[in-house]
Amino acid sequence: MSDMQKDMRVLEGKSVIIAEDDEVIQQQLEILMSRMGATVRTAVHSSELDEMFKEEEPYSLLLLDLHLPPYNMLEWVRNFRLEEKQMPILGLSATDPGGRAMNAGIQRVLKKPLDVQEIKRSIYFFARDHRSDTEAERKSKVSL
Repeated sequence: MSDMQKDMRVLEGKSVIIAEDDEVIQQQLEILMSRMGATVRTAVHSSELDEMFKEEEPYSLLLLDLHLPPYNMLEWVRNFRLEEKQMPILGLSATDPGGRAMNAGIQRVLKKPLDVQEIKRSIYFFARDHRSDTEAERKSKVSL
């Protein structure tokens, strides 16, 4: 397998949650994450998201619609981080939440309509960041 093929499969063996209520966007993200090697779970409602995190499955990445009904998702992220959950969260939003998203604990906000290359760059950033660290550094960082 070439280095390029390995890079394209950067999520191989990882579990990803896509929390998005727009069916078209959800399907596009699901196809992209699958092509990158991830096992994908989807949620169209924030209560589904809560149920997923009650399970024991270790998730590596959350792609989160910042307007997923019915919760205030920035508040949801703050509470998630209070539980010391360190997985990367990429926020998805048609509106710019500004610094509020970062203050809540979201690593990066991707604007809708989504740019596939920007999504890939964001995922590669977290994956590359993780691969270059020592074990102790990895445990202290939010990364894939």
